[in-house]
Amino acid sequence: MPAKELSPAPDPAPAARARSRVLAALLAAGGGPVSGADLAGRLGISRTALWKHIESLRRDGWPVEGRPHHGYTLDPGAARELAARRFVPELLEARRLGSRLGHTVHWYPEVGSTNDVARRLAEGGAPEGTVVVAGRQVAGRGRLRRFWWSPPGGLWMSLVLRPTLPPERLPLLTLAVATAVAEAVELLAGRPVAVKWPNDVLVDDRKIAGILLETVTHPHGAEYVVAGIGVNLDVQGEPVPEELADRITWLGREAPQPVTVNDVAETILQRLEARYLQLHGEGGEPVLAAWRSRAAWLGEPVRIVLPGGEVEGIALDVAADGSLVVEQAGGTRRRILAGDVQRLRPLGGTPEAGSR
Repeated sequence: MPAKELSPAPDPAPAARARSRVLAALLAAGGGPVSGADLAGRLGISRTALWKHIESLRRDGWPVEGRPHHGYTLDPGAARELAARRFVPELLEARRLGSRLGHTVHWYPEVGSTNDVARRLAEGGAPEGTVVVAGRQVAGRGRLRRFWWSPPGGLWMSLVLRPTLPPERLPLLTLAVATAVAEAVELLAGRPVAVKWPNDVLVDDRKIAGILLETVTHPHGAEYVVAGIGVNLDVQGEPVPEELADRITWLGREAPQPVTVNDVAETILQRLEARYLQLHGEGGEPVLAAWRSRAAWLGEPVRIVLPGGEVEGIALDVAADGSLVVEQAGGTRRRILAGDVQRLRPLGGTPEAGSR
C-alpha cells in the first residue's frame, strides 16, 4: 500500500512565528543592521509589535542592539556564546523556520519524560514537527520500560510525527530515526558511527544515543508517533553510573571540537526530516540500505532476549518490515520484531552488554 501524500509543512502560531522570524532575520544579517520599518513590513506586523518581540528576545538573553535611524543588530559572536552556555529554544526555532520538523520548540529545565510531554501535546492537536527538549529527565525510559539515565548536559528530545505511512511500513520509522541520528552524530563527531538493531547508535561499540518510538495507531496507520531521542552529549555534575561506565560514550569525548545542544538538535532534525520525507516519497528500500550500511553485528553470533525467552544465532539481515533475521542452529531462520540484542563473544565467551 503506498503512503498517502504528506500535508504541507505545518505553520506554528502567528505570534511564535513572528518572534522566530525576527530572530532569523537578525541572525541572517550577520551582525549588520536590520531596519525596523523594513522588518515590520516584511513580517506584516506593526512597529509596536516588532518592538515587543525585540524586548522579548532581550529578556531571554539575546544581545539585540537598537539605534535610531540605523536599525537593530545582533552580534553573531554573542549569539554563539549564548548558545554555548545553554540550550536556546528560540534559536532552534529560528533555524528551523519553514521546516517540517522543529518549527515549534517546548523547553523545560526538568521533566519526568519528554515522550510523555510530547504525547500530551500530540493528544491536544500539536502539529507535526513540534519538539520537546528538557535539560534533564528524572523518569526517562528506553525500550522494555528500562530507566534511561538523562543527566544535565545531554540532548533529551521528543518530537511529534504524524506519518501517512501504511501499517506495514510504520516499523521502518525506527530505523529511519536511528539512521538519521547516526548520520548527525557522525557529522559532529567526525568519526564512524554505527547502528545496532533496532535503535541504538554506537561509537566503537559504546552507546552514544538511543531512540524510543511510541505510536498511537488507527486501522489504517498511525494517528501520531512520538519519537524520543537521547544523545549523550556531556556529563555535568553527575558521575556515570558504574553499570554504564564501560557501555556508553558521549559527544564531548568523541568530537574533535565542542558542540552544543543546539548544534546536535538542529543537525538531527535536518537529517531526520530528509529520511522522513524519503520514507514517504521513495518507500522503505533507501532507508533500509542506509541503515544496513551502518549496521553493527550483522553476520555475527548474537543473543536476542525476548519477553518469553531467548534466541541465539547469526544476525543475517533486516527484512523489509524492519524485523531482524536470525539464522539459528541447523539453518532455521527466524524473524524478530522486538527484542534486546547482545553480541556473543567467540568460543563461548560472555555476551557483551546490550542497550540500556
